[in-house]
Amino acid sequence: MKIFLFISIMLLSFSHISADYAGYDDMLKDGIKAVNNGQYNKAEEIFQRLVEKEPQRPEALCAHGIMYLTKQDYNSAKEMLRQAEEVSEEYGQVYYLLGMVKEKEGDISAAERYFKKYLELEPETDKADRVLMRIEYMQEKME
Repeated sequence: MKIFLFISIMLLSFSHISADYAGYDDMLKDGIKAVNNGQYNKAEEIFQRLVEKEPQRPEALCAHGIMYLTKQDYNSAKEMLRQAEEVSEEYGQVYYLLGMVKEKEGDISAAERYFKKYLELEPETDKADRVLMRIEYMQEKME
């Protein structure tokens, strides 16, 4: 019984350490899961740690932007996404998300530009049809 208790305590103490050294992709998934569960503070901590861990990768900044987009905090979403754009101008997802933010804000012409940039960078995306339909819809709205 005492050994079982000791092992349980040790495993609990190591679980925190292993979380600190988890792979980038696993931590990113944990952050996204936290956003999906409405655990925004936890998600924010994870995304910040990821940016500190590998500042040259845009994925955590994009996920952080999605979190703010989910919370309808468009200014913070734009800030995160612009940081992601600075890190990698070739990461198409940034432009898709910026297009979504601009569309939510009602800036249709900017949204259209971002969606077109996304399609330039990722022409083979499985979202292409949806994005093209969105662009067409926005063009009709502008007329």
